[in-house]
Amino acid sequence: MRVTLAAGFQSLLWLILSVSFSAPVRGEFRRMPIVGRQRCNLVLAAASDIPHTCWKLQAHPVKLSVWQSALNFEFGQLTKAQWRQLQKAYAIGQHRSSPHDPLRHYTLMDFMPPLMQALNTHQFHAEKAPLPQSLKGLLPASKGMPLEASIIANCWGTLYEILRTSRSVNRMPVTFMTGPEQMAEWLQQQTVSVMGRPESGDILLIHHQLGERTYLDHVALVIDEQIFFEKAGTGNDTPYRLIDRATLEQSWRPEVFTFEFRRLSPKPLLPPYKQFGLHGQSTTSRFPLLATVSRPLAENFSVVWFREQEALTHYYYQIQPIHLTEVARGRFMLSPANW
Repeated sequence: MRVTLAAGFQSLLWLILSVSFSAPVRGEFRRMPIVGRQRCNLVLAAASDIPHTCWKLQAHPVKLSVWQSALNFEFGQLTKAQWRQLQKAYAIGQHRSSPHDPLRHYTLMDFMPPLMQALNTHQFHAEKAPLPQSLKGLLPASKGMPLEASIIANCWGTLYEILRTSRSVNRMPVTFMTGPEQMAEWLQQQTVSVMGRPESGDILLIHHQLGERTYLDHVALVIDEQIFFEKAGTGNDTPYRLIDRATLEQSWRPEVFTFEFRRLSPKPLLPPYKQFGLHGQSTTSRFPLLATVSRPLAENFSVVWFREQEALTHYYYQIQPIHLTEVARGRFMLSPANW
């Protein structure tokens, strides 16, 4: 199915132009407020012959109860043959886990890309600041909306960066926003439909039909047959987490939404500011004046716009670097610079 437009049930048209800037805006990562865990009976299909334990992590109550949980899988010590099997089954991009250690107690996250490891069981709290003067007046005036910039993280920006940075350990990950229309266009160009069984690293698209249009609502990264990694939404309480399909369907009911699997092509992934930014081809073709923005500014800012009942609204965004720290060989966390 071809996904062409934006998320939500309203007839909105979105556009996000991605970049960052030096103004004092700073979003903040926070750990999920986990208060306990309990065993669960989920089994990893690709590791069914390797002993492992599923844990369901439970957090303090938040706005929606479906956001309160996350999954973790523990293997314990592994033989080299078992380690090789897991490395092959769960490799995403060019990332490979650190060399086998027979004394190490492994978890599923040890086989995931560094950015996913660092983001797992965290939340991202957005912030806002005044928009720089040089960006004002380049787009049609917004009605009733202050001109301000924000740092916000969402599901497809997270997925894009995990896939992009998993192809090279030297690529700096960032937090950025892009609109569902632009993300749907990128997915159409850079992915193909999965005809057979999805594999680790494939993309789950969740969308719905309204009239003749298909609206992109959510994306998640396939980890195992029924296990996914997601940023559950844009809100402050929405976690980065491992999740099973049953829990995913609590938010996105199959009788309303369509689930589609896509596979990334081998084409290189551009940095977000080049793919979705102010100087991106799709952006400047729609808003020619943005081509006049200086390169440093164009590589550091974003704006979302939509129209509803002839009222035009803009939202501006910033790209923020995500700093990782390797706390043990092959294990990554968010560095203190992100707090």
